[in-house]
Amino acid sequence: MKNPLKEIKNNMDQMKQSMDGIKGSVNDVKQDVDDVKKNVQGISEQAKDTSGELKDGIARIKGEVQETKEIVQETRHTLQGKPPLEGPSAGSDGIEMTENGTGFVCSNEQGIIGEITYVEQSSTDVWILDHTYVSPEHRGGQIAKQLLDHVVAKARTENKKILPACSYALAQFKRHSEYEDVWYHN
Repeated sequence: MKNPLKEIKNNMDQMKQSMDGIKGSVNDVKQDVDDVKKNVQGISEQAKDTSGELKDGIARIKGEVQETKEIVQETRHTLQGKPPLEGPSAGSDGIEMTENGTGFVCSNEQGIIGEITYVEQSSTDVWILDHTYVSPEHRGGQIAKQLLDHVVAKARTENKKILPACSYALAQFKRHSEYEDVWYHN
C-alpha cells in the first residue's frame, strides 16, 4: 500500500505547479490587456487628430465651393448680358434695392439684409467704397454683387471714380475688368 501522506504531498505539489502555471497565464493575459489598452489609446488619439483635420478640410472645401458658386453665378450673369439693376427694384423673391444716402440697402419683408456704403470726397471725384455687408443667411447669392453694381452704375452716371477700400469690393474690382472704367488707382 502506498503512503497516503506521500500521495497527498504529490497532489499538493501538482496543484502548486498548476497554480503557478495559471498565475503565469493570468500575468500573460494582463500584459496582453495592457498592450491592447495602449493600442486603443493610440488609435483614439489618431482618430481625434484625423477628425480635426477632416473638419478643417471640410470647412476649407465648403469655402471653396461657396466661392465657386459665386463665380458661376457672376459668370451666368455676365453671359446673359444682364446690366446692373438701376434704381429701386423688387426681385421675384421679394428683395428690394434702394438708395440710402451714400449707399444702397437691400431689404425684404424681414428688414435690411444687405448694404453697401461709400464716402464722397468733396475735393475730388472719388468715392471711397468702405463697407459691404450681407446677412449670413443671404450670403453666397448675388446680393453683394447687385449692391456693388448699383454703386458702380451711379458712379458712371455721375462721372465718379471708386476707390475700393472694402475687401469684397476690392476683390470684385480685381476679378472683373468691367469695373476698370470706374476704378480709381492711387
